[in-house]
Amino acid sequence: MTLASYNFRISMISHAFRAVCFSAIAALATVASAETNSEKPASAAPPAPKFSVWTSQGCSRTLRVVETYPDVRSALNAAERLRAEKETFAMVFDGEAAWDEAFAALNFTRSNEPSDSKLVCSVYRKACRVGWQNVTPKRIDLKSAAALVADKEQIPGVTAMVFHTAAR
Repeated sequence: MTLASYNFRISMISHAFRAVCFSAIAALATVASAETNSEKPASAAPPAPKFSVWTSQGCSRTLRVVETYPDVRSALNAAERLRAEKETFAMVFDGEAAWDEAFAALNFTRSNEPSDSKLVCSVYRKACRVGWQNVTPKRIDLKSAAALVADKEQIPGVTAMVFHTAAR
């Protein structure tokens, strides 16, 4: 065997080895990208906002969460229906409200006077064809919301408040 044929065989073996390694790396990359692509849609979608409806007969012992809804319109419609059917206090919160936040909202709903809580809210009005519309461009304190809801000339029709939970 000559030196030239020996070098030729070595180069052929190294080419074959490189080809096998390249195929294995490509296969691993394909499997890894398939795993990340399958996980991407689940983690890429932001969590859907939830709106919870709390009801009470007027005291703290009957305060409870009725149901959670994916959008504000469904939650406001459910609260309006509960107020009409059961003659109860119904409050809408964005997210999962703590009991003390719901109790502060209940006290505000009963007396229309804000407590010392840090609750903020948005005011919605029921429009003719569109449904519920947010009439406050940003979150406002309870005293401003009460004044806005009481002023029927500024916002005519049915109004409702959505209480915003504190960031935890």
